[in-house]
Amino acid sequence: MTISNQTTFQELIKLGIFSEADIEKFNKKLAREADRAAKKALVSGTMSAIKALVASEAHEGNRYWSVKPAAHSLGFMSYIETDRGTILKALTKLTEEGYLTKVGLKKVDGKLTELDKTQVNAFQLRYIVTPVEEADAAVDEEGS
Repeated sequence: MTISNQTTFQELIKLGIFSEADIEKFNKKLAREADRAAKKALVSGTMSAIKALVASEAHEGNRYWSVKPAAHSLGFMSYIETDRGTILKALTKLTEEGYLTKVGLKKVDGKLTELDKTQVNAFQLRYIVTPVEEADAAVDEEGS
């Protein structure tokens, strides 16, 4: 017998080329790949939703954002229906792209102050839209 494009898996199993366990393994691999693609699409959609949200006129006066609503910031989870982990992945990608900047927000001497993200704890982290000048400088540094 020769193997062609029309040979079925059942025939290959009978020939001993594949086992039923191999077929199960292939199906599990296909399912994992489909899950990965779905998660990637969800993160991408969440990124688009975050961009639209921070750019919307309804939130024009708001400078600070966080995952959940917190002091002095609006929370993305109040507006986007997905889990916290997906929002964090989207925020990480947007920060890596330079669209958002992660800052620390803390009261110092009674005044709300922006600090470097390394100077605050996790509950004081906020996200701001990266100012255009800083985004352009980051692109220039990467291109050099």
